[in-house]
Amino acid sequence: MRKPRWSQLLTAVTTVVMAILLIAGCTGKSNPEETAAQPMPGAAGTAQQQEEEPPVPTGIVNQANETMKNEGAEETEPVHQTPDDTVRPVLVKGDIVQLETSVEHETLSFEGREYELEPYGLSFAIRTTMGEPSVEGGTVTFTTDLSGEATVTYEVLEHTTLDEAAAKEQQHERAFNDEFIDITSENGLKGKQNQYADSDVFSGVIFYAFDQHIVRIGYRSDMAAVDTMARIINETMASVKTRD
Repeated sequence: MRKPRWSQLLTAVTTVVMAILLIAGCTGKSNPEETAAQPMPGAAGTAQQQEEEPPVPTGIVNQANETMKNEGAEETEPVHQTPDDTVRPVLVKGDIVQLETSVEHETLSFEGREYELEPYGLSFAIRTTMGEPSVEGGTVTFTTDLSGEATVTYEVLEHTTLDEAAAKEQQHERAFNDEFIDITSENGLKGKQNQYADSDVFSGVIFYAFDQHIVRIGYRSDMAAVDTMARIINETMASVKTRD
């Protein structure tokens, strides 16, 4: 007995639908795990590059580059502060003393004050009428009015000999009346002395050697005060001494 025609058509349709479903199940969907495991071409290199080199704003890049330059400079070229080997003298005020000087075969006494230059242990005295001292650049200066401005200066020339000090002084434009003469202080210090060739003022320089150093004493006044200034210089020359 033959099957009805509609039954044959139903069987054929069913067979076709099942075939279509099987094909769709194999080719129409992809495996999610396989899709995640297979990145897009070039995506792996881009992701790695982004992890290693994250984008940085331009301002920060410039600051970082500048910082690297500065840090490199500090490491390769450290700043060295050159120590200042120059000793800055400290003037210590001492006691009031009496300074004697001879005037026309008569000995007169004037009030003076002792001072000491540290750390050299060198002391001297000068009349109190010369005023209070000022210290600038290693030079001690006394200034007063003796028919015009009169000054006496004291300065230590370190690690210098008498001949070197005299030669350096002669390099100045101002000329001297004569050659330097050798002198010895009342306290036994060897030295040299000379006077500048200047008809308008009374000025000169004295050197005394001590402990491989030189103390330079300079003086200057108007010619009208030459007698007074000469006695003041003689007094201070006699007072120069080193600490025992």
